[in-house]
Amino acid sequence: MKTATMTATSSVQHSNSYYVPVGDYTPSERKPHYLDNALTTGQITCGALSEDLEERIAQAHGKRFGIFMNSRSSALYIALAALKQHDGWEDGDAIIFPGTIFVATANVVLHNGLRPIFVDVHINSFNIRPDLIEGRITACTKWIPDSIDEYFGTTK
Repeated sequence: MKTATMTATSSVQHSNSYYVPVGDYTPSERKPHYLDNALTTGQITCGALSEDLEERIAQAHGKRFGIFMNSRSSALYIALAALKQHDGWEDGDAIIFPGTIFVATANVVLHNGLRPIFVDVHINSFNIRPDLIEGRITACTKWIPDSIDEYFGTTK
């Protein structure tokens, strides 16, 4: 295959069809073993390897349990459900977010029976504008992340 420089609007012709490559992939030597294991056991998404990963995650973080999820959206769903149960949030309660969050985040909030409330952000930091938050807070507001970093768990 020929290597091509891609732009957002370009594509590469290959075998009489057009496609856009999504990255380089080099399979490991263990790939046939893992593929055969998944096909013979029928355990494609769960099984011994997933359980091993969960144990390693727990150990790495000094916790009793670790949970392997298929996506960040699924992990957010579970985390938000746990917060809702732990803190006694009710269906219809609200979470205030920066107006620039990814749509999947708002969907996770909705799937948990909560309401996402969006507030404009500062153009340079993408943090919520404090001068606009006060008008959006109600008795049902349960959480207001200070910044994108806090929301995504990158602050301590």
